[in-house]
Amino acid sequence: MSLEAQVFSVLAENAELFTESCAESRAFLAVEQFKFRELVSVVMSLTYSAYVQHQQGLIDDEVWQAYENGMFSRLRQPGFSAAWQTTKTSYPKSFQDSVAEGASKAS
Repeated sequence: MSLEAQVFSVLAENAELFTESCAESRAFLAVEQFKFRELVSVVMSLTYSAYVQHQQGLIDDEVWQAYENGMFSRLRQPGFSAAWQTTKTSYPKSFQDSVAEGASKAS
């Protein structure tokens, strides 16, 4: 819960950049692109942590489903999805595959 609160705080502090970048509504400076990719990584790292805990039986299916729902909601946004494509190789293949499989079912 502490990590989740930190992630939400970072997103709130960068709300304008995050929401505009998710929607790809304007041109972005290189530093803004970097910040946005890092914000996407923060969100996906939180989701990966939940994924690992779910795989280890530490959180139940319903909690994992809530994380998945949030992730897929964000992945439907073009900017978030594009940033994920550039950062996903930082995560294990099993997580990448799970995201891809779930995203195809969610669309």
